[in-house]
Amino acid sequence: MSIEPGSGTGPEPKGPGTPPGAPQDIERNGRRAMWLALAAVLMMLIPVATVFAVIPAIAAVVLGVRTRRAARRAGRPPAPGSLAGVVVGAIVTVLFVMIVGTQLYLHEEITRYSQCRNAANTIQEERGCRERLARDVEKKFGLPSGTLNEEMLAY
Repeated sequence: MSIEPGSGTGPEPKGPGTPPGAPQDIERNGRRAMWLALAAVLMMLIPVATVFAVIPAIAAVVLGVRTRRAARRAGRPPAPGSLAGVVVGAIVTVLFVMIVGTQLYLHEEITRYSQCRNAANTIQEERGCRERLARDVEKKFGLPSGTLNEEMLAY
């Protein structure tokens, strides 16, 4: 009575021969995509970590899409969390691109504001710097004068 690989009644051992679309892998990767997307959202809320939020966001999108494709090929329903990972990861990626794009577009105005604020000695001078930033941003975006006020730009 010889035991050959694959002829046993128990579960197959996990290893190099296990197909990538195994049901447990599909579900696990779906949850991973969701957790990566959640990590990206949390990183967007932390000012220092915002720069790196795009990494788990893109990973969530890629893993979620791959997991959904693997589930479809295996004839299984989509893995739980994979759709959430794709949607939330895509939203965080778009927000990241918009934030970086806006900062690049307003680089001159932000630099001028930063220099003005560093040179300001009083609260009134800082308020004047914010007012100038508001006017510069209005001019850059073609907004009517008075649309933005210095309180909107206070941070």
